[in-house]
Amino acid sequence: GALAATGLVIAMSQRAGLDAETLILCGVAVALCASAGVLLLHFLADRATSAAMIRWTMGGLASVGMTQGLLGLLPTCLGALWLFKVIPQLNLLSLSDDWALSRGVATERLQVTILVVVALWTGAIVAQAGPIAFVGLIAPHMARRRFGHDLRRYAPAALGIGAGLLCLCDAL
Repeated sequence: GALAATGLVIAMSQRAGLDAETLILCGVAVALCASAGVLLLHFLADRATSAAMIRWTMGGLASVGMTQGLLGLLPTCLGALWLFKVIPQLNLLSLSDDWALSRGVATERLQVTILVVVALWTGAIVAQAGPIAFVGLIAPHMARRRFGHDLRRYAPAALGIGAGLLCLCDAL
């Protein structure tokens, strides 16, 4: 589902040029359509299924057992390994597309690859723990503020802060 939604966002945004604003607007449009579909399923479900859907959309680790946790470790590790492999290119890309392109980075291909890998990575985790979006939004900003803009320093910190923040919020 995450890969299909990401593919749709990429396809929609490529028609108008793959810039950040278009990508965000296409993402919002696809998210709203997906949300409408989830609401329809919620409306059609019986009470027990509806309650389970509400619990899942709140997110949490209560339903994640040891087996699921270990299965979630695989996409987490694979995603992190891929991230660490492309950090030099991502550091160049964070300066500007032109700067990265002048240094030999295939910017458009890297951007699409980033979207696909992150969609698969996020989809695998969300399928288990639910959509706990604030962790993914807050942790990188906390890490960047503390460790600076170099991804070699703040990417590992963001992963650790995200895991810690998720556990803390789940406990609360």
